[in-house]
Amino acid sequence: EQADEADHGFAAMSDDQVVQNAADAADEVDRYTLQLAELNAADPARQTRELRQELELVRQDRIGRLNAATQKKERSELAIGQTKQRAAAQRQQAAARLETDLASASQRASNQKANARDERRIAGERLLAIVAAERDLPGVQSQVAAKRESAEGFRREAAAHQTAAAEHFGTYTSLKAEHASLKDQIPDAEARIGLLSRTTADHSDDAECFTCGQHLAAADAAALIAAQQAQIASWVSDLDSLRSRAIEAREASDASNSLAEQVHAQARAEDAAAERLATEAAKLAALIGSRPQVDKQNADAEALFKRSSTDEEDWRKQAGDAHHATVRDIDEHEAATVAAAEADLEQAVAEIADTAQPSAKEATLAADLAAAEEAVAAEAAGFEQQRIDLEGKRDGAKDRAAALAAEQNRRKQAANARAEQEERLKVLRQQKEAAEHTRTVHQTLNKAFSPAGIPSMILNNVVDELNEAMNVSLNRLSRGELRVELRTSRETSKGATDNKVSVYVETPTGIRPYETLSGGQKFRVD
Repeated sequence: EQADEADHGFAAMSDDQVVQNAADAADEVDRYTLQLAELNAADPARQTRELRQELELVRQDRIGRLNAATQKKERSELAIGQTKQRAAAQRQQAAARLETDLASASQRASNQKANARDERRIAGERLLAIVAAERDLPGVQSQVAAKRESAEGFRREAAAHQTAAAEHFGTYTSLKAEHASLKDQIPDAEARIGLLSRTTADHSDDAECFTCGQHLAAADAAALIAAQQAQIASWVSDLDSLRSRAIEAREASDASNSLAEQVHAQARAEDAAAERLATEAAKLAALIGSRPQVDKQNADAEALFKRSSTDEEDWRKQAGDAHHATVRDIDEHEAATVAAAEADLEQAVAEIADTAQPSAKEATLAADLAAAEEAVAAEAAGFEQQRIDLEGKRDGAKDRAAALAAEQNRRKQAANARAEQEERLKVLRQQKEAAEHTRTVHQTLNKAFSPAGIPSMILNNVVDELNEAMNVSLNRLSRGELRVELRTSRETSKGATDNKVSVYVETPTGIRPYETLSGGQKFRVD
């Protein structure tokens, strides 16, 4: 479809026609080539051309050898100079490296001595610390025992306060039950008074006893009413007394509990102090136990300080030996390289001498060529024109054959390119399908591991327990004023559910979001 119609008209040709035309063009090239060969066989100027070609070959061979020998001579001279310069530079580098190695040996020895002095100083400081630890350890251990004994005494005192609080609370419970029982009798007495009052008002002499149902005289009914009212007044007085005694018992129980908590706090403080002192004692004991290591550290530092001088001598000797070996290798390599370059230089000089002037064969060919050119000068014009015509026809046939071959190659490349593109398209489709699958997997994983996915599910399983654990501490920190609630979802203003971790706090003024708390409230919630 991309054939050049203007030059060759290949667009209308099928592939078979192109192949056939290419074969015809090749046959035409062969035919013109054969005709040229036959013409050249009868050409009177052929001998001169052959002689000229042979002379040119001989001359080019001599000039090529001369140029090669000249270049070889220049390379050899350059190689000798570069080798000597490189060897001199390498000797300078070796000398500088020797100075550096010697300075490094001295520095390493100096560093060893400095390290040894540091190790001895550190070991001395640790020995002083060990002596101080041996002096302080018994006192710290005594303080630990005293703190623990004091804590035990506080616990016993707290237990006594707790026992007293339990006794007071038992008294409060008993008085409260007695108060409730006595209070329940008053409505019954008031009901009896009401019954007696109604019957007496309706039948002045026919009142009934609320107990046995017998007829009562008005005076007897009045006496019973007065007795019941007196009983009620007595009960009311007893109720007041019981209430006061119960309040006193409850206050005494609360006071004992408060004292028990204070003493418990003192016991915990003593336990904490004992633990701190015990930790300090353990550190002192560990420090005392490290004396063998400290002694070994000090001995190793002494040995290192003594060994540093010997090491410096060894390092300097190694640097000198390495320098002598390097210089020897440089000398040997320079001598071998210069010798090889000088041998090449001698060969190049000899070759230049042989090829500077034309050889005997070259002179003979030049004389034969001059004689042949004089003999055929008159006959060569006609043959030259025929040769030019045949060469033009042959070149045209070659161009045609080349164009057809190029067209064949172009069509083949186009077919191959189409096949490659189809194969690539197939691979791309497979890659696209795999990529879409991977995208689906990643979308699923992204959803699963987003805050609304697996993390939310995990948090939902522990949020109640987490809230309870947090509120145990917050209740103590806020004296019961604050209570926190961690929620994993909330309802938005549009009615949707937002899977987001939110913190709500119950305060004395109501439930509020964490963001609206005061600074002190936020600090305690945090």
